[in-house]
Amino acid sequence: MNRFFLTGLTTLTFVTLMPSVSQAEPITYNPNAVGETSVRQITPSNLITRAQRGGFEAQGISGGMSLTSDYVLGQIDAEDIIRAGIAANLLPKETIDNSSYLSAVASQLQIRLRQH
Repeated sequence: MNRFFLTGLTTLTFVTLMPSVSQAEPITYNPNAVGETSVRQITPSNLITRAQRGGFEAQGISGGMSLTSDYVLGQIDAEDIIRAGIAANLLPKETIDNSSYLSAVASQLQIRLRQH
């Protein structure tokens, strides 16, 4: 009998102390909200990974070893990949003018594609 009383009391304590889900504020998403943009920004490393995996073929950038050879031959550079990211709606348009982001993408290209 004491076991049932203790279990009931413990359950009642947890129920009253835990915040109610119904009291939680709902999270809404409005892509058309004023001042907000639906464009997200990925890291330079993830941008290069996407390019290597062929994620920008629709933008004219080959993936895999073709990307590596195009880079080594000077047919593609960091700006080209950033432009592809912008066209794929992964980067805001002003990213092309961000010298630190451009430098980071160029570094990632140098590190990741010159290793082959």
